[in-house]
Amino acid sequence: FLGAQNRSIRTELSQLMIIITVYGPEAVEKCIGEALAKGIIGSQYIERLLSQSQNSLEIKPAPLQLNDERLSIPPNIPNLKTYYALLLDSETNENTEMP
Repeated sequence: FLGAQNRSIRTELSQLMIIITVYGPEAVEKCIGEALAKGIIGSQYIERLLSQSQNSLEIKPAPLQLNDERLSIPPNIPNLKTYYALLLDSETNENTEMP
């Protein structure tokens, strides 16, 4: 595989060592197993999978809770009637102008 794709084994191993240092050996081993099961090789693919799995597990902060009611402003709900009227008028004009 590596020869057909112009990849250096030395470079791939160096990159895998760096990835192991960053993500840990267990996570990298699991990811390599998944990649090989799919028939995909390459340290870049392994790093991308690990990065995506780490980003999906990030803890996101809870929504901001304001104690003062004056600061809680409800969002304006746009009135789309004007937009729909313009859209429908333009569609009817296009239909009537065609020969």
